[in-house]
Amino acid sequence: MKKLLILTLLFWGMSSTIYAEKISNYKIDVTVEQSGELSIIELIEYDFEKQSKHGIFRDIPYTIKRKDVIKDLGLYEFSVQLDGDIVEWQQSTLGSTHAGDIQRLKIGSASTYITGKHLYQIAYRVKKGVLPATQNEENDAIRWNVIGTGWQIPIANIEANFFLPPSLSQHDIALSTYTGRYGTKSSSASSMWVNPKQIQVKVSSLNPYEGATVEMAYPANILDQNGLENVKASFMDWFLANFHWAALVGFLIYLREMYKKNIGFIDHRSVAVQYQAPKGLSLLQSGLVLD
Repeated sequence: MKKLLILTLLFWGMSSTIYAEKISNYKIDVTVEQSGELSIIELIEYDFEKQSKHGIFRDIPYTIKRKDVIKDLGLYEFSVQLDGDIVEWQQSTLGSTHAGDIQRLKIGSASTYITGKHLYQIAYRVKKGVLPATQNEENDAIRWNVIGTGWQIPIANIEANFFLPPSLSQHDIALSTYTGRYGTKSSSASSMWVNPKQIQVKVSSLNPYEGATVEMAYPANILDQNGLENVKASFMDWFLANFHWAALVGFLIYLREMYKKNIGFIDHRSVAVQYQAPKGLSLLQSGLVLD
């Protein structure tokens, strides 16, 4: 009994420190513009608890893959604040196993440590905000990963608000939500229309490496962008996606031409005789041998 009590206490102590950090609240406002661009503001209440850290990383996927072609969605005009004030941050591009290329924001200073709760505000714009709808590619859609699957800590109280332009309204929208690990088709999200121009999606909590995606499908060409046009492959996109096949075909053609060029080749050059003197005879003696 005593051993069981000790093991229980040890397990409780370990489980309480597995995640020494967490996100207490995560709010995302996505404004859909008539141009098809998106204006996004994220408010992240990050709790370091008793840990002393320099800051956080925010990884944002900026590409979409369709039929082996990768298209850049065009993220730009980033700005970052910490507790309503200026903060040091750096932007870089990295590869990701599942998400494709990501924009990484390294927020914080190497010379400064912070602890406890802090509010991060991240704002940016998306140039290509309109994509083909998942259920019917002939329709357009606003689809955004409001929470990416790269967070290594639990997240609670997630709220995403989508604000529509005058040309779009509640009756145009078919809403889909997905929550969980990468590639999931299930959802634990709830949604409500605050008014005909604003929809609110909430998720109570997500475990590490779980994300949330919201898609609003609507009839094509209501906005100035078209989903299929935004993901249409240019010749350069196609070439880069299929370069390895082009290289293989070129190599096979080269081998074929070399084979055709050299098949049936007969060497008509004179052959110089080379031999060694018979055993027991010198080179001079072997030259005097007569048939």
